[in-house]
Amino acid sequence: MKIRIVIAATAMFFLTGHPLFADKITETIHQIEEAYKDKDYKGALDELEYLKADLQKLKRAEDLTLLPEPIEGWQRHLSEDESAGLAALLGGGSAPTTIGAEYTKGSDTVTIEIMANSPMISILSMMIGNPAMMSSKPGTEPYRYKRNKGMKKVENGTIEITLLIAGQIILTVKGNSESAVETYLKRVDISRLKSALL
Repeated sequence: MKIRIVIAATAMFFLTGHPLFADKITETIHQIEEAYKDKDYKGALDELEYLKADLQKLKRAEDLTLLPEPIEGWQRHLSEDESAGLAALLGGGSAPTTIGAEYTKGSDTVTIEIMANSPMISILSMMIGNPAMMSSKPGTEPYRYKRNKGMKKVENGTIEITLLIAGQIILTVKGNSESAVETYLKRVDISRLKSALL
């Protein structure tokens, strides 16, 4: 009984607003329940893998809404998802959540990348926690935004701002126009990032 409740509750969390997936996921849940009743545990586990894959697609679709809409006159190009392949390499373990987009207008380009649950976070934390080390790198200086510590790097005409949010999320905004980089940084809803990724 417990396994059915957990599966159904997890799925229903993602179904609202995703009608195209609703029937497919509901059918998979039904198949898992039937396999469980028949004590076909291997079959139930196999179906769980399909259910997990579909839920991951729904989760990624929701995560992509964390990326800001383009400013009027700009174009947005979403980055490809590589987390599924990484999860497979990790043997089905927890892979980093990575979403990103490139925004373009004429010769101006801004890239936003958001990463959570990544081993890179510990490395970044060490650097951000040591302003002297940060400042020793040419073109790099400490940076703060809405009480979030980070760093700003200027190199070969590219401005890159990296923030460490709640110690668990990396937000990077970079581009060839400082004003555009700062504008897009302000368009990222940090409160939503925390709610969705922590």
